[in-house]
Amino acid sequence: MEKIGIKTIVVAAQHSLKGLSIPSNVEIMSGLTSTQCHRLVQKARLNVIPLMESFTGAGQVTIVEAMIMSRLVIATRCTGSEDYITHGEVKQAY
Repeated sequence: MEKIGIKTIVVAAQHSLKGLSIPSNVEIMSGLTSTQCHRLVQKARLNVIPLMESFTGAGQVTIVEAMIMSRLVIATRCTGSEDYITHGEVKQAY
């Protein structure tokens, strides 16, 4: 993200970021309320849900919120995300 220079907000638990170098254009947030998460999804041009373990189910709320708000989503193919996302297909939740 440092090379791209685009303002980026990362929502993650602090332990998930241990040992990483955080560029100045990246803001880290954690412990957010559901209302705060909804606002971030609404403002986002793109929501990225990267998971290191393909068997970890996470990010479904962000996926659905992004679909409702007609926001783009990029997610790791894993348990849970495959229930909502089909590779290369545009979907909207109503």
